[in-house]
Amino acid sequence: MFFKKALFCYLNKNTVAARKIATKREVCEIRIPVQWGHVAGKWWGPRDKRPILALHGWQDNAGTFDRLIPYLPFETPVLAIDAPGHGLSSQIPHGMTYHGTDILRLLYEIVRFFEWSKVSFLGHSMGAILSALFTVHFPDLVDFIICIDNLKPLSLRENAKDLEANVKEMELFIKYNQLNSSALQPPVYTWEDCVKNLSEGSKGSVSIESCKYLLYRNLKESQTEPNKFYFTRDPRIKAMNVSKINQTQSVEYYKRIICPILVLKADKSPYDRNKEKFFEVLEVVKKSSRGCKFFYVPGTHHVHLNNPEVVEGHINDFLKIYDTGNRGGIPLKKEIFL
Repeated sequence: MFFKKALFCYLNKNTVAARKIATKREVCEIRIPVQWGHVAGKWWGPRDKRPILALHGWQDNAGTFDRLIPYLPFETPVLAIDAPGHGLSSQIPHGMTYHGTDILRLLYEIVRFFEWSKVSFLGHSMGAILSALFTVHFPDLVDFIICIDNLKPLSLRENAKDLEANVKEMELFIKYNQLNSSALQPPVYTWEDCVKNLSEGSKGSVSIESCKYLLYRNLKESQTEPNKFYFTRDPRIKAMNVSKINQTQSVEYYKRIICPILVLKADKSPYDRNKEKFFEVLEVVKKSSRGCKFFYVPGTHHVHLNNPEVVEGHINDFLKIYDTGNRGGIPLKKEIFL
């Protein structure tokens, strides 16, 4: 516990300093009650305004935005949440699986919990996909989306390979569900090994320096081995189905995105399976959206975490034009703030 508190204080001090402004942006841990426990997150900035809802990528957590948010407009609050099973959020019950559709329902519950008349999204990777899919389902509820290094779900293949992938997901789920149900403590590592495992597991996308921003929400100290830690994210998320639809569905669905959208693509990050399908959907969105902006940015898949200064200019320019909705007058849920 001391380790996590000390690291949390250190990270927040440095992310605020990164903005190089005299006035500090307040940041607070929050807990949103749900039927299986709580959704954890970080509320940045004023509490009397509707925040931008920030959604992280697969196996990441709200810490992914720690370096970017201090660069955003000081007067605009941001609520970065941990998806279920990620970060400090509660895990779903044993025997259950994680699926992107469930997170879409959760997002709708969060909108209703706060009594927002509109919702704005800042999403990375899986979070970008879910932001877009939520908008597809509720086009009139979303006032804008910012998508970092992803836009559309994986396309279903027109052959048996997806069946093979489904079988693999089932086998992984059984393996990790049994592991998660065990009373045994997960494998423990030194801090240096945790950093190495995270960076190498991301194929170098998360830099060594950036790992700490994700790890402080993903680790607990071992009670039996001093100076060693174990990962607390639910291993079942490794078998998670974010969402897969065929390309024809993607094209039709994404015609429903009418709000302004900013799409940033990292130039050192691969496309999911097919570059042409990505741009086919992007062209659809350009026609349907009231304002669609697309830019390449130099960096890896986690460019917003490693080099936030590369993306902040595009995001702030977009916000100046399209963040024009009313963010005031929302009921304050004091009970969620820790």
